[in-house]
Parts: sequence; structure tokens; C-alpha cells
Amino acid sequence: MLRVAWHEPQVIAPEPGGWHAPLARFAAAVDARTRVVAVSHVSYLTAEETIQLRDEMRRLLNRYEERLNPELRPAGALPVEWMLFAAPIPEWADAAGPDPATGPGALDAAASDNPDDTGGE
Repeated sequence: MLRVAWHEPQVIAPEPGGWHAPLARFAAAVDARTRVVAVSHVSYLTAEETIQLRDEMRRLLNRYEERLNPELRPAGALPVEWMLFAAPIPEWADAAGPDPATGPGALDAAASDNPDDTGGE
């Protein structure tokens, strides 16, 4: 687990047996010290839908592009970096979807078994 003196990563695990974590759980984990929020999401999309979603995300982020000019920033605006990527997961392409024993929830559980992870203690 990555550790820096001022940074303590938190994993928001999905619901038991599921693939979604309630938004309230994310909100409870974010406070004034939070510097990064990373989210992974899997969708089953066609190539055309993937392109459409990418374009929609760009449009959302481009609404604030003019603020690269310091004179156009509202008071209190801070730089926020957004990193988006999309990649196919061919091993999950079957109709049943990902296996809960090997999917993202399983990775979170495996991290807690790491002998180098002291859990902040």
C-alpha cells in the first residue's frame, strides 16, 4: 500500500456480493484532507456507445476550459486534474459478467491480507 506521511489511502469496497458502493459511503470518506478520489466503473458498451460516452465526458469537462485563463476563474477556484481512460476487458465479455471471486471486490479483499499493510496502526 502506498503511504506518504500526509496521505492515507482508503478503499471503498462494493456491497457484499455486489459491484456497487453507495454514494453515501464515498461522501463519508471525503473530508477537507482529501486530495484524490479514484473510481473504477465497468459498463458493457458497444464501440459506438464508448465513443459517445467519451464525447459526453469531454463536453462536461470542456465547460470549464476557459478558466485556464486566470482572469476568468471565480474566487476560490483551484486546479483539479481529471484523468479518464477506457479499456476493454475481454476476459469479462461472457454474458455472465465478471466473477465476484476475481473481480474488483476480490482485489480489495486481497489487499487487506498483505503482510506489509499495517492498516494505519
